[in-house]
Amino acid sequence: MRVAVRQRYGRGLTFCKGAKLYASEIWNMLKQWYQDTGSLEIEATDKSKEKSLWYDLTNHFDKLSKAVG
Repeated sequence: MRVAVRQRYGRGLTFCKGAKLYASEIWNMLKQWYQDTGSLEIEATDKSKEKSLWYDLTNHFDKLSKAVG
């Protein structure tokens, strides 16, 4: 999947004619935002893999996106 957007000033995505961005790139930006805001922590496991620790938001109407499908 490709979408025409670009990152603007480090906050959010805006439409940009002709720009292309993969869903995995959007997911990486969103994942970083979750880490920056404390909703997600990445923990190393004993098998050199990463474990995601998710913390729900206080407003139960706001749901976290936990994967790109």
